Amino acid sequence: MNSDASLQPQSNPAWRFYLTWHSCEYSKALIDEALSIMSKQEFPSAELYPRARDLILSASRILEEQGHFM
Repeated sequence: MNSDASLQPQSNPAWRFYLTWHSCEYSKALIDEALSIMSKQEFPSAELYPRARDLILSASRILEEQGHFM
């Protein structure tokens, strides 16, 4: 007879890795967008700096959150 423990679904470690990978890829996209804003022109407009900063801060928050789960 099967024990109750064997009937419990087992988590797949690859799924956790995928979530971390996806968060890193998303953070990278945010950072790439920020870099694109900053490098599009020789002297980007001052209005774009807050947008680039917000993108970097969002990426940082995502990566910090992932660090707590590792």
